[in-house]
Amino acid sequence: MFDRIRLRFRRPALFHPVNEIKGIIPHRTDRDWLTDNERIIGHLGSLTLSANQNHVFVTGSLITYGEGHNGTNWDMEAFRETLTSLGVLLSLDPREAEVMNFEFGVIVELEKPVDAYLNRIGTYPRAKRHRID
Repeated sequence: MFDRIRLRFRRPALFHPVNEIKGIIPHRTDRDWLTDNERIIGHLGSLTLSANQNHVFVTGSLITYGEGHNGTNWDMEAFRETLTSLGVLLSLDPREAEVMNFEFGVIVELEKPVDAYLNRIGTYPRAKRHRID
């Protein structure tokens, strides 16, 4: 399951991200502290979108955006469909996106409540937490 992700889309030719995104999502406008260029930041469900003159960034939980929650395992086909629909909405090609970072995991059913496992860890250093029986 993919959860949080950060994608960067480079500005396509004849596309000004700030102007295009303004018409799609509620947003606020501010200035980039480094370049002093205009940028916008807005939200689309569980995703945060930010755009400047050169890039569009998409950050957040794609599974929550696609499914409305993240309490399910997600297959690659559902991931592709959600990313494609997001690309259509934003007029961006998801195949052009750079993946800046992402989280993934799996839902595991435990025999005992999670507290029973966490209590056994105690103050054990994180770097040494390899196995819990």
